[in-house]
Amino acid sequence: LKAEGYVQIEDKGRIVLTEKGKALAEGTYEKHCVISHLLMDIGVSEKTALQDACRMEHILSEETFDCMKAHHRKWHELNPDMKE
Repeated sequence: LKAEGYVQIEDKGRIVLTEKGKALAEGTYEKHCVISHLLMDIGVSEKTALQDACRMEHILSEETFDCMKAHHRKWHELNPDMKE
């Protein structure tokens, strides 16, 4: 991660995310949230949805994720009484 520019290691060994690292972490977290909510929307149990999202968030293409995110957003616009 250090060689790729995602983290810096400070003098006392503290590991700190760089801006590039923060962006990657935020993107991964967004994927996790959208995927897990989408899976729960279609009836997957929360436990399984969270476990599956952890796996899926790392292998999805940006194209697939963008389409999933758009579908999730549209579905909730059409079903405003459903929890996100």
